[in-house]
Amino acid sequence: MRVPSPSVDRIMVADRVGQRRVERFAAFLAPLTSGRVNIAVSSIYISKVGLATALRYSLSRRAFSLAANEPEVLLLDYPSHQRRLLPLLAKTISECSSREPQNVQHNARPEG
Repeated sequence: MRVPSPSVDRIMVADRVGQRRVERFAAFLAPLTSGRVNIAVSSIYISKVGLATALRYSLSRRAFSLAANEPEVLLLDYPSHQRRLLPLLAKTISECSSREPQNVQHNARPEG
């Protein structure tokens, strides 16, 4: 299949022999890179919202007292709850701190 030269010129430069130089390919893919960055940032934000909800609930919900006359224990005081939520909290904090410099770098790049 032959593609007309003006259609190909948007992406690359081809000479009469058919040799190609892909100079504009990076500029052609730049909008896709922005989309990938936005997907990563959105996924971190969604995990932060879900984790904040779970942590707030575990800090307010009480269940099962250890003895009959003692107050009930917070859910987050149970080791099983801590083993599930605290590693996710650490992961989310590390992802947020590692993504911030990338966001600054991505947003500060020159347009053109």
